[in-house]
Amino acid sequence: MAFQSRLSVTVLLCLCVANTCTTFTLVGVPHPRSRLPKLSLLKFLKPCVGLSVVSRDEWNARSPWDSPVMKGPKHVVVVRHTATSPCNTSQSCEELMQNIQNYHMDSKGWNDIGYNFVIGGDGRVYEGRGWETVVPHTSEISYDPRIVVIALIGNYTDSPRSLGMVNVLKQLFTCGVEKAQLTENLVICGQRDAYSELVDWPNDLGWCSVVDRSFF
Repeated sequence: MAFQSRLSVTVLLCLCVANTCTTFTLVGVPHPRSRLPKLSLLKFLKPCVGLSVVSRDEWNARSPWDSPVMKGPKHVVVVRHTATSPCNTSQSCEELMQNIQNYHMDSKGWNDIGYNFVIGGDGRVYEGRGWETVVPHTSEISYDPRIVVIALIGNYTDSPRSLGMVNVLKQLFTCGVEKAQLTENLVICGQRDAYSELVDWPNDLGWCSVVDRSFF
């Protein structure tokens, strides 16, 4: 019996190495007579491959004043712009991240930068609050704080988003689903939808009048 248990785990590992594990469900089932717990294949996958993520330490973020936690997959993503100048180099994007955080903390009085992730014109994703921390102003958006806020660096009120930034955004959505941080039936709202009058509040997503599917 012990041999059979080990064999079932070994087969799963070999399949994953052969790049065929994605054709199976994400929870591996051990040998029927095995008493081992179910083996999650997510442990052997490498989600977010090809996505360049800059950690808080790498862009020299300040320490937050508070870090309220939000666990589990999130159903809603709000996409915003930073309403700042754009950036196209690593240095300029990192400097803008520092400036945005300083503004949010020192002028708005928030406990940290107001985004979970920020996408720069250099094609990189900058870690804000990350997947599992509530951003400071979600109470203004919805009664449910478990919302991921992603910002594109720049001002896109009168100009279109660059195709490169949109592609990175798509990758980030896929990454979130693969890491079980976002649900597969994800609802995406634009900035204006999120901050429109909450006439239907607290009805579920009543404030999101238009679901933006252009990112898929």
